[in-house]
Amino acid sequence: MFREILIHINGTKSITIENYKNILDYKDDFILIQGKEENLCITGKSFRIDYFTHESMCITGTVEKLEFRSAGMKSDRR
Repeated sequence: MFREILIHINGTKSITIENYKNILDYKDDFILIQGKEENLCITGKSFRIDYFTHESMCITGTVEKLEFRSAGMKSDRR
């Protein structure tokens, strides 16, 4: 349990993420978060990271898709 990314979703407009390691990629329509076991890919529109600390972050915008990927996979975004 302590190795998993924790996600709190507030509709399609806000996500709070806890227990992550790093932000690997950040664009207006795509965010890639490094977890301890897996990476989290978030796609949508008009993303903004409202805050981030060592423990948590809050992302606002229009969330369209969440996807977990193996930690070894690179982003296929260009």
